[in-house]
Amino acid sequence: MRIALAGDGSIKPICYVVHNSNNIPRSFLAQAPLAIVALLLVGYALHLPQPEAAHWKDRLRRIDFGGAITLVIALCALLLAMDRGGNVAWDDTVTVAALIVFAVFFPAFVLVELKLAKEPFAPKRIVANHTLAAAYLCNFFCVAGGVCLIFYVSLYVQAVLHRSAAEAGSALIPGTRFTSMSSYP
Repeated sequence: MRIALAGDGSIKPICYVVHNSNNIPRSFLAQAPLAIVALLLVGYALHLPQPEAAHWKDRLRRIDFGGAITLVIALCALLLAMDRGGNVAWDDTVTVAALIVFAVFFPAFVLVELKLAKEPFAPKRIVANHTLAAAYLCNFFCVAGGVCLIFYVSLYVQAVLHRSAAEAGSALIPGTRFTSMSSYP
């Protein structure tokens, strides 16, 4: 994880310089050497156990298709409803229909995970654990706060200080650096 964060933090100044030279594809190509180094390091350092030899039909039966399908439908409906509600109207037919689809499919997902799935990807013993629930909530609010900070800092730099979008992005670099140095062991 630290490799990815170091690459993310080190590429932003390069992207800022390249973006201001009006050649955006170079900023993406500049990440290629760091990505190759990270890939080689992970391939060298990560030692995974050999998977058990099983027939492909047995492996296919272990996949929780019901949970995956209901979760994807529920989350897509929720995202559509939140987007349409904020941009069009909350009483719009598509928005209300998407909220109804979410209200139907999310409980269906919970039902599938708790009662029907042999190997659910959200097992009850993990989801209902109070210690883990506290960690989930803490992580959720930290990420939500970080997203808000990114939005409002860039909005402040552009709207109040009358700076460019690239300068607003460069104002976020110190936060990325501190995050990569402090939050991961």
